[in-house]
Amino acid sequence: MTTTAPLRAGPWREPGRWLELAGFEAGQQVRIAVEHGRLVITPD
Repeated sequence: MTTTAPLRAGPWREPGRWLELAGFEAGQQVRIAVEHGRLVITPD
């Protein structure tokens, strides 16, 4: 089963820099899917 909930990302702080390096932007809407053993973050 996958559960998703829309979240608003940012503002980024240095620990979140890996998200920016992965192509996400501060303030961007994202979707986080919770799956067994992992989180999947995609643009919303």
